[in-house]
Amino acid sequence: HEGERIFRFTADRMAPAPGEVEDTLLLARLLRWHGHFCRHLGLIDAAGQSLQRGLAISGAPEHAGALQREYAVLRAEQGMLEGNHGDAQTYLAEAAELLRASGDDWDLAHTLWQWGSFAVNERLGNAAGHALLQESLQIFQRLGDRLSACTLMAEIGFLAALRGDHARGGALAQQALHSADELDNPILIARCAISLAYGHLFAGRFSDAYEVLESNASLFTALGKQVMTARLQIFRANILLHLGAYNEVLALTSAPAGEVEESGNTRSFRLWQVGDALLALGTAADARAALAESVVIHRQTQYDERLYGVLTSLGLAAFALGDTRAGQACLAETVAAVADEHLSFTVARVLLLAVLAALARDEVETAVELYALAASTPHVANSRWYDAVIGEPVRAASARLPADTVRAAQARGASLSLPEGLAFVKRLVVAVQ
Repeated sequence: HEGERIFRFTADRMAPAPGEVEDTLLLARLLRWHGHFCRHLGLIDAAGQSLQRGLAISGAPEHAGALQREYAVLRAEQGMLEGNHGDAQTYLAEAAELLRASGDDWDLAHTLWQWGSFAVNERLGNAAGHALLQESLQIFQRLGDRLSACTLMAEIGFLAALRGDHARGGALAQQALHSADELDNPILIARCAISLAYGHLFAGRFSDAYEVLESNASLFTALGKQVMTARLQIFRANILLHLGAYNEVLALTSAPAGEVEESGNTRSFRLWQVGDALLALGTAADARAALAESVVIHRQTQYDERLYGVLTSLGLAAFALGDTRAGQACLAETVAAVADEHLSFTVARVLLLAVLAALARDEVETAVELYALAASTPHVANSRWYDAVIGEPVRAASARLPADTVRAAQARGASLSLPEGLAFVKRLVVAVQ
């Protein structure tokens, strides 16, 4: 928030002379970044005001051509803000083509990075997004920009782990952390350490993830960054959740974690952990209240990268309370939102919500099949939280079936791929609707 205020203070005092391209370009970029950060902080009105001002000056007739690329990126930011993903994609592609023609490789690499991250995070074709990120990384490496290359490598490693490629994700995260150490850049070391910890989390190595955070705790504290410290505390709570330490999770997340102003992004993440811990402790009504508030904040801030994860938890709470209609609605929305069927972490959560949906309809064999498939991912298999919230109800229901029937259902589920399981759930959702 302090950074946001500095951006606004500076932009309000810049007044380029008429026809002054260089100063106008600088102001347009400043307004774009101000809008970008406001969007991620959930300050939607402030973001919109800055982007509109940037568009007005960069699109003015006297700057036609000279600021064409900046205008395109501003339009892309506006598309992201308004949820118009098609426009955002179109304008990012236009900006990239303008930069390819101009020969500005460094700016091209940054635009490809932004475009690729957007494509991956906004579910608009993840294969294309990963290719854009890889091209950006190659340009940075060719230009000798080790700082940007290291930061992007950590991001690519995180995404690889998220897709279930744990070996590649871990290797890239370790390589990025080594580069950050060589650059002696504390903030970059912290970012790479967090990426490595997430890689362990997705791979179901929860103790290793916790150890990475603990071994870098003094660095995180020394940096003195309140937002980073707050979110790391919540991330630590998320790891403890899967280790079964539910009361410790609540101790870490029941109140804001030290930010001067808790952003919507941080609050939504914190409430998610509160809700999940309460769900495991058997207080489903309180869990549902916390998760419902988290979903509302996610929708308000348009933070779609996490929304559908929180929706699965809200659906689990609804089924735990016997509210089948609400649980089914959460399942339908999350299933419709999954564009990349190879995102093992995301698909597994959808499958687990479908498990409770099947149990609610007394389709126990289907529930056993889907749980066996979800548990084929290490993140689910090694999690005490998933076992408590989904595994125990499945075992209780399957105890009514003959042992041979249960084993056959488990074998059928384990033989499926995640994309096949997701397609099966989509058919079930359509049938129920």
